[in-house]
Amino acid sequence: MGEIQSSNISQKPGAARIVKHRSTRVDLTPMVDLGFILITFFIFTSVMATPKAMRIDLPNDANINMHDELCASCVITLQPGAGDSLLYFEGLPKDASLHRTTYSAAGIRKILMAKKQAVQAQFGEDRMTVIIQPGNNSYFKQLIDLIDECNICRVKRYYIDEGGG
Repeated sequence: MGEIQSSNISQKPGAARIVKHRSTRVDLTPMVDLGFILITFFIFTSVMATPKAMRIDLPNDANINMHDELCASCVITLQPGAGDSLLYFEGLPKDASLHRTTYSAAGIRKILMAKKQAVQAQFGEDRMTVIIQPGNNSYFKQLIDLIDECNICRVKRYYIDEGGG
């Protein structure tokens, strides 16, 4: 609480008036307690980081025309596997010869850019399609890395095949 201290100055002969000095002292202990209570309240009620989710747009199966054939020379299929292995093949699965590459810029990015340029030169338009087939041993991080590489290479059409083994 607060307290007031007063000091009396005695009256001297010839002095016109008596001057009393009063000093106040405020006890700030309750204010410190209140400050800690407020800090604790805001720490417990604040959110440190909001979770971020990646949005994936899935096609409506009712609107898919099953008679649209993919150009065999326009397709590249990526198969992330266990560890850091990444297999890919071009064309149809029945004619596939698997190749191994890495997730680096000198690996999959170089392959995607070369395939995109080859399709562009062959058809005069960007008809390249990437199919990503994550297997049972692949990680979610690998899928995100491949989607990022497709965005970096400006691939307009890429699909995630849920039937990958």
